[in-house]
Amino acid sequence: MTTNEATTAQTPAGYMRADGVLQMLPISRRTLERWKKQGRLPIIRAGERLILYRRSDIEKMLEKMTVRAV
Repeated sequence: MTTNEATTAQTPAGYMRADGVLQMLPISRRTLERWKKQGRLPIIRAGERLILYRRSDIEKMLEKMTVRAV
């Protein structure tokens, strides 16, 4: 089992870790941390050090960031 497979196996369906969020949103890790502290992106503490994000929350944020053509 690769490291990526092990990480995926430990993350429940519908949830993502920070690396997955950073692949979806065009933001830096620092911005993600700031948004987390500001409450702009809800988090789930799944353990002492494990932070998860709901995929649906990330998709909503991505929709807000999308510019519609006129």
